Formats: sequence, structure tokens, C-alpha cells
Amino acid sequence: DVRPDGVKFESSAGKTLGALSPNEFWYWWRRFIPNIESRLLSAEEEALIDVTGFQRSYAAMQSIVNKPFATKGIILQYNMKKLLEVFPNALFLHTRRVDFYNIQSLLLTREKFHGDRNQWFSVKPPQYEKLVDLTPEQQVAGQVYLTNQSIEEQARQLPGANYLRVSHEEFCRSPKSVHGQLCDKLKLLGYEGLSEYQGAESFVVHNQNRLSEDETNRVKLAQEFISTEF
Repeated sequence: DVRPDGVKFESSAGKTLGALSPNEFWYWWRRFIPNIESRLLSAEEEALIDVTGFQRSYAAMQSIVNKPFATKGIILQYNMKKLLEVFPNALFLHTRRVDFYNIQSLLLTREKFHGDRNQWFSVKPPQYEKLVDLTPEQQVAGQVYLTNQSIEEQARQLPGANYLRVSHEEFCRSPKSVHGQLCDKLKLLGYEGLSEYQGAESFVVHNQNRLSEDETNRVKLAQEFISTEF
């Protein structure tokens, strides 16, 4: 999976190698917002966001490349309405993977980064405090379920032109189709001169069960538990 300019689409839990590879760019976000990790901000914390600095920095970067600017926004994914106030013409792209494989990925990443599946990794949904005393499988099942639930609840309050949901699997199998959907939304927001898709025909869908039978059963039971308790 390589772009026309030779940059590979490869990462390990979101981490990439090389100066030209895609980057989550957290240090840019953290210049303007009061949180270090991805979690729900209170109204008081939202008021601390440096809106003017945020907008000026974005405009400066866009003026240099003269292209649309895309960035991973999970650090404010629980405050989408506020983020839309900062960037009224933003398009929120919500990619959702099959929950089981998302849960599996997070469990294995906990083990890889911390050496312990009990150690939390990545985003903290608003119900985080209710999850911390549960089993690792229940924690991660809740993390995935509640995060997607939060995003979709927020999306219902956004103008239709500002939100697009696609499945991870659909994107991997047909990125050109998703690019077309993106362009359609961007045109609704007033963007012009959008280029034709020039990327890879497809990407590998890595949806393979890498857990033991016992681990798989625990994950499925955790999913049932979360869906009934939350």
C-alpha cells in the first residue's frame, strides 16, 4: 500500500515511521486546547480553547499547501459541537470498524505498549469512571461501544453536510468510492476544484481473529454485558 509519491500507508497502533508519513499531529492540537488526552471537556474547559489561535494556525498551514487539511480529531471527538464552532466548514469523517476487531486491536495494543491488558490505552469515553474497575475485555468493549455511541449522538445534532460516516471495511475495499462521498460533502460546504482520486485501488482488510477461543468468548460476553448495562 503505497501512495504515488512513495509514502507507505503503514502504522503500528497509529504510529508511523518517516517525516513524510501521516502523523496524528497531537502537539498541534494541544497548543490550543486544555486537555492532553482524548476525553470529554466540560463547558468550563471548552471556554479555555484558544479559538483564535486555532483558526489562525490552521489558516497558515492551509495557505502554504493550498489544499484541504485533514487531521485525526479524536482528541476532541467528545466535543464535536464546540469543534464545529471553531471550524464551521469542517467535515467530520467517522470511520467505524466492526466492533469485535476494534476491541481485539485495542486489547493487543494494550499488551504491546504496556505489557499488560489491564492498562488503559487511548480514548476515555464520558463513562470512563464506570469502566475502570471492569475486566480488560469489558473495559475495551465499553470504550468502543460508548465512543461510537457518543459520536453518533453528537452527529445527529450537526448539519448533514458536516458529517460523513463510513465503515473501515468499505474504505479499505473501495477508497475511491469513499473519496467520491467526501467530495460530494465538501461541495455542499462550498469547496471547489477538488481533484480526482489518484490513490491505491484498495487496502488490505486486517479483520482476522487473533485471539484464542477462550479470549474470543470473553470478548463476546463483554460486548453483551456493555450493551445491556450502558
